[in-house]
Amino acid sequence: MVPPQLDRRQLWLALSGILLSIIVAALDQTIVGTALPRIVAELNGFSLYTWVVSSYLLTATIVIPIAGKLSDQFGRKPIIVFGLLVFVAGSMLSGASQTMLELVLFRGFQGIGAGALQAGAFASIGDLFPPVERGRWQGVIAAAFGIASILGPSLGGWITDNPGWRWVFYVNVPVGALAFIALMYGFPSVRRRSGRQRIDWLGVSAIVAATTPLLIALTWAGVTYPWLSAQVLGLIAFSLVMYVAFALVERNNPRALLPLDLFRSQIFTSASIASFFIGPILLGLGIYLPLFVQGVLKQSATNAGAVITPLTVGSVVTNIAGGQIISRTGRYRVVALVGLVITLLGVYLLWGMGANTDTVTLIRNMLITGAGLGFVLPTFTIAVQNALPYSRLGVVTASVQFTRSIGSTIGISALGSVLTNIYATNFASAQTPQLKRVLAAAAASGHAVPSDPQVLVSPQAQVGILAAFKQFLGPQAGTALYQQFLNAVQSGLLVALHTVFLALLLMAFVSLIAVFFLKEIPLRTTN
Repeated sequence: MVPPQLDRRQLWLALSGILLSIIVAALDQTIVGTALPRIVAELNGFSLYTWVVSSYLLTATIVIPIAGKLSDQFGRKPIIVFGLLVFVAGSMLSGASQTMLELVLFRGFQGIGAGALQAGAFASIGDLFPPVERGRWQGVIAAAFGIASILGPSLGGWITDNPGWRWVFYVNVPVGALAFIALMYGFPSVRRRSGRQRIDWLGVSAIVAATTPLLIALTWAGVTYPWLSAQVLGLIAFSLVMYVAFALVERNNPRALLPLDLFRSQIFTSASIASFFIGPILLGLGIYLPLFVQGVLKQSATNAGAVITPLTVGSVVTNIAGGQIISRTGRYRVVALVGLVITLLGVYLLWGMGANTDTVTLIRNMLITGAGLGFVLPTFTIAVQNALPYSRLGVVTASVQFTRSIGSTIGISALGSVLTNIYATNFASAQTPQLKRVLAAAAASGHAVPSDPQVLVSPQAQVGILAAFKQFLGPQAGTALYQQFLNAVQSGLLVALHTVFLALLLMAFVSLIAVFFLKEIPLRTTN
């Protein structure tokens, strides 16, 4: 495939189609994160909390490298259009879900579209602009992503509190329609390579067989089965064997899903390792900060959406600034290092928050964290696109996104398992002797009180639990014990979230170490 030669009008039309596609994906990520606590509360599935995200990530992860290779072979446009159509269809199905299992499955379908969108959209920037200009235009993309991200939490909170969480998914439909029109009329159709094209289906099968059991093991561990049970250890062992098999399949494969020869480049290797650990930080903050604000600080979904907006504001400002700095100076390594140091400080401050944290402190901490992440985000894609030949643009871009997506998928599942286990332990230890006796008696009589953290974000569940305590103990004693119950739930959730934020802090530190090995070479002025 050769780079398209576009005049200024065609360039802006093409860019508008890409920006609208990115806005669709950005809206979905930020809106769903704010609405997720309420969704889980209504559909009664806290045990599947992380699977709403993990199923989406799993399919997106698998599709990203496939879509990247196909975009090199057949052009970006058909891949992006396909991804957009599937993504919007998955949004409509997710909005119509009646159970948590349905939502998990439909989110997985939606992830197929997201993977194709992600691979095609980010690689297309490499088609439209040479490396020396990509930093500047990455800033434009960051602005579009940022506008959607800023609107997303507030919009998601308002939608959740008013028309209902289902419209969180339905809102993707009109934006997707605009993106489709812009892509069809604005984005160029570029001729594909001649000759027969093949997909590395053996590599696809191996990565699915490796990643899926690992996610199941992390979800089961400490909840359904003990960590050292045969079921959990067996799945982990099988997963490791399949990852080795994946490496063997890809080693000398000319059609490799993830070409291992890319790792001969120190730039690609460093960027991939850093991306692997950055992915869970980005998604983890989007998932667990709303839970902290709603569950620990007792804010509504609308307020939670508004309160976490500073995270995206900080990211947008520094993403644009970082892109400009890279384009003008060519120094992408120092931008990434500065960003990760700031991110470490921000996540450290988030780790120290508690039930009495005020709004000003919360906003400050999120601004710092977002500012750090904003500097980091544009650097890895620019670095690898500049270091490797244009003929491999799609597969190189997709491979870095693939490693980030794999990291996100595994990291989020691991964090979910940590959250569930730590919460259960600390909820039990926070109970008073009287509360333990009452809960045990209720369970023995077949009227177990729901004890998942979802009760903190579900007014309906709280009303039902309060009524049950009053009926069992009388109005005065029941109300007092009900308050003890809520305090125990809140205490358990806070400790669990502290552990999650600590894990995110360690991931940021590993990313920082990886960036120290990121070589810096001059940015090319042409494709």
